Amino acid sequence: MNILEEMGVVSEEFDTRPRKILVNKREYEKIVENYRLKTEMLRNTETDYQTERISLYNDKFDYMEGHDFEYYCADLLRKNGFETVEVTQGSGDHGIDILAEKDGITYAIQCKCYSSNIGNATVQQAHTGKSLYHKDIAVVLTNRYFTAQAKEEAAALGVKLWDRDKLNSMIEKANS
Repeated sequence: MNILEEMGVVSEEFDTRPRKILVNKREYEKIVENYRLKTEMLRNTETDYQTERISLYNDKFDYMEGHDFEYYCADLLRKNGFETVEVTQGSGDHGIDILAEKDGITYAIQCKCYSSNIGNATVQQAHTGKSLYHKDIAVVLTNRYFTAQAKEEAAALGVKLWDRDKLNSMIEKANS
């Protein structure tokens, strides 16, 4: 009712009295169509912005700050079919940077934009964060590769490791 009031279709609420209808059927249909078009345009603008950000940083992700890399990865996940993708708060996130879902499976994702390969401490953080967020799968997503010890520990804990090759694959898919 509040949206209809904002759109000028019904009068504002006054006590317990019924609201008044302020437009005829034809005017109502025009208002609803304009609202639908505006909503669709906003949705397309967000999608275009994600595409633009991915294109802008395509081969430059090695130079991103951590938070920029997280948003970049969130855009890539959306473009790769993930839903309800959410970048977590910077502090108190238990090492998890992105929460996402795909095909009914929930993910707790830790993003690392480093200049060297990723060790096992990051794998441990992702595993712990997955449990604290009550997600199905823990993932470490990076612009680099993983040490042998990180790979061993990830296999033992069931943490998925998405390295530079996976990142580039996601970028290719987002751009196609």
